[in-house]
Amino acid sequence: MDRMHRPVSSYVRDFDERLHRSISEGNLEALLDYRRAVPDAERNHATEEHFLPLFVPLGTAGGDARGKRLHRGIAYGVLSMAAYGWGM
Repeated sequence: MDRMHRPVSSYVRDFDERLHRSISEGNLEALLDYRRAVPDAERNHATEEHFLPLFVPLGTAGGDARGKRLHRGIAYGVLSMAAYGWGM
């Protein structure tokens, strides 16, 4: 098996699913407080720079917007390639 298609780590899958649930339900509180709301958040995002861009399109759509997952995938068993859109 090549490195790109390694089995997905459970903490990555759990984080990805909780994030999806929060986005699709429009749970802004859980998104803003994701470090406390989601187990293993720090393990998934040790620093903020790869997570914070998620809030740019959310902010333009409005605080009560619900997002839609446009793409789903996990590379190397630990890198979510999820993409979301708002106001569609």
